[in-house]
Amino acid sequence: MTVAALTRTDDQRMNALRIANEVRTARVATKRSLTGPHHASTLLITIPDHIRTMRVRELLLAIPKWGTTRVDRALRQAQISPLKTIGGLTDRQTVALVHILRDTDKTGPVFLCPNCQREWPEPFCDECGRHLPIKEKP
Repeated sequence: MTVAALTRTDDQRMNALRIANEVRTARVATKRSLTGPHHASTLLITIPDHIRTMRVRELLLAIPKWGTTRVDRALRQAQISPLKTIGGLTDRQTVALVHILRDTDKTGPVFLCPNCQREWPEPFCDECGRHLPIKEKP
């Protein structure tokens, strides 16, 4: 044990445990809510805090009908290590993985730019250069 570990109070330890449990619970809920590759790509763009330290491979394996072979192929195509965390992805890796996920799911959502009111198949507006939210289904 280190000196810092010995000087932590019980309150600090309990707070750390509470936060860790909240993160684990939120990750489980996120993985269970994945509906397909398009949803996973949206998470890679918005990156909620609770998945920032999650491994990319773990998120991809939670996609329905995605097994180890498909996940490993997608990671190889995007030149991403299986040990890489979501928060540690470079912009190039994120864009590459989002494109791979979008290409595998042709029924992905439509993105609506709030500025120009145009719909885009990708989460970026070519005119405004902004990240876009998913258009709500009527």
